[in-house]
Amino acid sequence: MAGLLILTAALLLLQIAKRQGVVNPENTFFSVKRFIGRKMAEVGSESQQVPYRLADSAGAVKIKSSNAGKDFSPEEISAQVLRKLVDDAAKFLNDKVCQPTWN
Repeated sequence: MAGLLILTAALLLLQIAKRQGVVNPENTFFSVKRFIGRKMAEVGSESQQVPYRLADSAGAVKIKSSNAGKDFSPEEISAQVLRKLVDDAAKFLNDKVCQPTWN
């Protein structure tokens, strides 16, 4: 579950987010890549498999966050996960990560 994210005052990723997801499931976002580039009409059954709420924004899928008080696109959530991973890698390496590679 590399894409597990909770939107709070600080972004929580991976194991910390997984533990927090038990008590805060509606603000724990995972498997958001399945919604990228798809219309709300296409994800009817899949939207029932996640504990967070989805919204229809001119046909596009938006993810509702009550903690942040706004709706996010799946692309925004994925970008936040990647940004946090790059920041954590830079802290671990004690160096700037300029060109991360995603495999």
